[in-house]
This record gives sequence, C-alpha cells and structure tokens, in this order.
Amino acid sequence: MQFFSSFKVLLILFLGILAVNLFPWMGRHSGFITRGGVGGVLFCMGAKISSDPEIYSQIGRIGGTALVLGAATVAGSVVAVRMVRKLILKEGQK
Repeated sequence: MQFFSSFKVLLILFLGILAVNLFPWMGRHSGFITRGGVGGVLFCMGAKISSDPEIYSQIGRIGGTALVLGAATVAGSVVAVRMVRKLILKEGQK
C-alpha cells in the first residue's frame, strides 16, 4: 500500500514538471500555484486532524509537543534554505 502512495507522489511531481515544460505560462505563475497547493494541503490536514475524535479530545495535552515540533521544523527549514541559498550564490558567482 505504501508503494502506491509513494508512486502517486512521484507521478504528481513528474506531471507538474511536464506541465511546466509543455505550458510555459504555468512557469510564470508557479509561485501562485505553489501557494495554492500548500494552502490546500494545510486545509486538508487541518480537516483530517479536527475530524479525529481521539486527537481532538487530547489537543490540550499534545498542543505543547506540536508547538515545539512545529517550531523546530520551521527553524530547521530556514537554516537549510539559507545554507542551500549560500551554496547556490557561491556557485553562480564562479
């Protein structure tokens, strides 16, 4: 079952790359499309989490852990982006 889930993700990624190459106007609007996609994913995750009675009943207890994990994820992402950005800028200056 997990294979099919991973396969679907790879298929969607491939179709996105193909669409941008076939339709150049999509590349110009990729920021808007990406923000809409991320917003949709966050909405779906929130709907799924809020519909689970077990999670919803324990939200007070797991809220602190979720806050710490979320903050660590954001901080790690920011550090990773800065490192990759510096690497790309060094490569572009050569």
